[in-house]
Amino acid sequence: MAQLSGVKTISSTEIEYGGKRYVKTEGFGEPGDIVRSDWDYSYLPQGTFYLVGAEGSFADLDGDVYEVDTEMDDEITLFRKVTGKDGRKAEVINRGRVYTTYKRFAEKHGYPDAAVNSDSTDSRKAMKNGDIVTLLTRGTHENPSWGTLWIVETAEGERFIINEGGLRILPSTSEIIAQKRTELAALTAEITALETQLAEEQALKVGDWARVVSRTYNEEFHHGDIVRVITVDSSDIPYQVESAGGMTDWACSTSLEKITPADARAALIASIDELFGGEEAVASAA
Repeated sequence: MAQLSGVKTISSTEIEYGGKRYVKTEGFGEPGDIVRSDWDYSYLPQGTFYLVGAEGSFADLDGDVYEVDTEMDDEITLFRKVTGKDGRKAEVINRGRVYTTYKRFAEKHGYPDAAVNSDSTDSRKAMKNGDIVTLLTRGTHENPSWGTLWIVETAEGERFIINEGGLRILPSTSEIIAQKRTELAALTAEITALETQLAEEQALKVGDWARVVSRTYNEEFHHGDIVRVITVDSSDIPYQVESAGGMTDWACSTSLEKITPADARAALIASIDELFGGEEAVASAA
């Protein structure tokens, strides 16, 4: 690949090309990586940059091809593009799981400032339990038994490496929406079941008592009358009802309100008491 132009050096471990960040890494080259020559030859001048091709190799100014491997560590510096950050939020629950000087991990994963050379030179504001941080990227410790490490960013913009055991990862917005949709679906199903149950409870059947809430078909009964269902059919006016005195009529569902036998008895007794109370008042007047 030809020499690259337009590469901006940010620091000894970070460059920018095409508006993208690249950071120093180690190991074998991968397609899309950038190498910086630390030699000083006419065909490979010191400080020049080259794009790594599909075979993990690059070509100098004379067209000679070099495979990027660990044997070239003293001859070139390898840079890798920083991919998009995770972006989720997490709460620090154990600040003791921070790795302050794990420079190899920080550089490998594109955030060299997430570690320092020694604790004595660390000028970052220490994280504390309860802090909310942004997840950037993660990887496995060189000793796999030590688990997964996260590089995180604090509200002040400072970056740290912390073991996943020191974090409580908070759900993302999309996860919250998915959870709420699941909860809503469950609630909707519950409401539907309750509505079905309520409809069944309110449905009138033969033998049920009801209060008339609007006139019946032949206007034999009016608001407040107490009746009992004696027939149910499949018509638009399905209920034949009968009063305690034996009068009958037909009614639709909107004309009747289901009541308990106890409520029906109380209403009928009240109407009888009212009737006799009125007659006693007339007799007293006489």
